[in-house]
Amino acid sequence: MLNFKHIFLFVLSVALSGCGGGGGSSAMTDQASSSGGYGSTGDSSSSSTSTSSSSSTTSSTSSTDTSSSSQDDSSQDDDSTTTSSGDTDTTDTADDTDAMSTSQISGHVIDGYIKDATVFLDLDGDFLAGQDEPTTTSAEDGSFSLTISDPATETLTIVSLGGTDVATSKTLDDAMTLIANIPATQTELVITPLSTLSYYAGEQAATLEETLGFSDTKQAKSTDHIALAKESDATGKALTLYAAQALLIAHTLSKAIPGVDPAAVFQALSAVVISNSSSLPSSFGDTTLVKSVLEKMLEDDSSLVWTADLQADLLALLTSTLQKMYVEADLKALNTITSFGLSTLAEDMKGLVDGTASETIATEYLTDVLAKVDAIYDEFEISDNEKAYRTVEYAVSNNGSSNYVVDNINPSSEDFIVYARVGDTLNFQAASNSVYNFHPFKFSTAQDATSSSNDLGQTEGATYSSTVSTLVVNSNTPKTIFPRCSVHSGMYSKGKIVIVDDYTDFNSNSNASGALRVIGTVASGPFKGASGHTYDVYLSTDEALAVDSGYHTHSFLEYPGLDFYMPNSSNNHGKEAANTSTLFKPKSHYESDSSSASGY
Repeated sequence: MLNFKHIFLFVLSVALSGCGGGGGSSAMTDQASSSGGYGSTGDSSSSSTSTSSSSSTTSSTSSTDTSSSSQDDSSQDDDSTTTSSGDTDTTDTADDTDAMSTSQISGHVIDGYIKDATVFLDLDGDFLAGQDEPTTTSAEDGSFSLTISDPATETLTIVSLGGTDVATSKTLDDAMTLIANIPATQTELVITPLSTLSYYAGEQAATLEETLGFSDTKQAKSTDHIALAKESDATGKALTLYAAQALLIAHTLSKAIPGVDPAAVFQALSAVVISNSSSLPSSFGDTTLVKSVLEKMLEDDSSLVWTADLQADLLALLTSTLQKMYVEADLKALNTITSFGLSTLAEDMKGLVDGTASETIATEYLTDVLAKVDAIYDEFEISDNEKAYRTVEYAVSNNGSSNYVVDNINPSSEDFIVYARVGDTLNFQAASNSVYNFHPFKFSTAQDATSSSNDLGQTEGATYSSTVSTLVVNSNTPKTIFPRCSVHSGMYSKGKIVIVDDYTDFNSNSNASGALRVIGTVASGPFKGASGHTYDVYLSTDEALAVDSGYHTHSFLEYPGLDFYMPNSSNNHGKEAANTSTLFKPKSHYESDSSSASGY
C-alpha cells in the first residue's frame, strides 16, 4: 500500500510535467548559485547554451503556467518571499539571472609577455584562484580573457600567478604574484610589475604612476610598454626597464632570503618609489634605492634578520646586474640579462645567504658581471653602458709655442704626472682646432723627443685627430709615455703618463685636494655597487674631519689601492647627476680654478 510520501511525489511529478518541465528556471538558478554570479571564459559558452535552452522551453509556456510553476516550486526556492496576506511572490529568479549582463575583460600579462600564468578575478582578496572566481590561463603571447558579470564593487582586482616569460623562457613560480586594480568598466588592461607597484601604493597610486612616467594617456593598468619599447618610444623604453628591474628585484630577493615573498618586495619597492617621487632615478639599479628597499623590508617585518655585510654583498650582486640593463628596440640585451638574473644571479644571491657562494663572488660581480653573462649567453654582444667610467678627459690648450697647458698645469715647468691602468682611456681634448693644427699632440717613448721615430701608434693604443689625442691603454702600451708637440720642442718637457697596476703609491702634489666628485663604482662599505657620481669625498682624513667630526672610507673599482674619505654628513653615492665639486682624476696636481670647465 502507498504511503503518504509516495502519493505526494506522484502528484508533484504530474504537476511539473503539465508545466513543460519547469526545469529551465531551476537549472539557471542553480548555475548562478554555484558560480557566485561569475563565470570564467571557459564556462561562458556552456552557460549561454543552457540559457538558450531554458528560454526556449519557457517561451512556449503561458504566463499563467509560469506563475503556477513558481508557486509549485516555492517550498524549495530560497529566493521566493511570502506576502503579509500569505500569498507567495511570483517573481521568477530565472528571469533575473537571464537579464544579468556580463562583460569581457581582456589584456596581457607582461614582464616580457608571460604565458601559462593563472589569471583570475580576485573576489575575496586572498590572491588565490578560488573555485568560484573566474579563472583562465594566459596564452603564448601573454594574452587572456575573462567573462564576468556585473561586479558588486567599482573596482576589480585581477591577479596573475606564475607563468613563463616568453622572451627568456624562464618560469616564474606561483609565488610571483602580479596584480592590476582596475575600474569595473575597463575592458582592456595589462598586468605587469608596474601595475603591481601601483596596487600596493593604494591611495598614493596616482603619485607612484606619475613618478614612474605614466600619464592620462599612458596608464599603468593599460599601457603595453613592451609594444611601445619595440617602436623606440621613449616612455615605453623607460617603463620596460623599470618593469624588468622590478621583477628581478622581487624574484631574486624572495628566492635568496628565507621568509620573503615577492609581494613583500613589491610592497617595499612601491613605498620607496613614492618616497623618492621628487627625484626617482631613471633605473631601479640605483644602489641607494635598493638599499632602501631592503631596509623597508626589515621595518615591515621584524622577523627578518641579516647582517650589514650580507646586505652589502647582496647589493653588490643585485645592483651590479641591474645597472647593466638597458632597452633597445629588439630587447635582446634586456632579455639576456633578465634571463641571467632570473637564474644565475638568483642562485648566487641564495648562495650568499646560505653560505655556499664563493667569498670572492661580490668582487666578481662588481668587477665584470658582463663576463658572467657572456659566459652563458654568447649569441650576441652586450654593450657595457658603464664603460665610460674608465675614460678620463684632460683639457689641453697652449701658450704659443712655449708650452701646452693641461688641466691648467704647465707640463714644461711642473713634474705633472697622469696615472692610468690597462683598460683606461685617456682623451687629451684640444680647447680649439687651432691647438693641434699648429701643435700636433703626440705620445712618445722619449722625453721631449724631436722626431716621430718613438711615437706610439694604434698597436700601443694611440690615435690622433685635429681635436683629440687618445690613448687606450693595453698590454702593448709602454709603462712610461711622454707627450710632445711634433712641431716644437719643450712644450711638454717635464710631464709624463705612468701606467700602474693600482694606485697604492698615488701621491698628489697638492697639500689639499678640496671636495671631490668621483665617477665610478663603490667597491666597499654599505653602498657597495653604487655606480655614478659619488661626492663629496677627500684625499686626506684631515680635510674630511674639517667638514665633520667623523668620516667613512670609500674605495672604487676604477681606482684600486686608493682610499677616499667621506664626511659622515655626506651621503651621495652613485648619483645620476653631478654636483659642482671638482672631478677627481688620477694625476699629481690639483689646482683650483673656477674659470676652468674641468674644475682645475
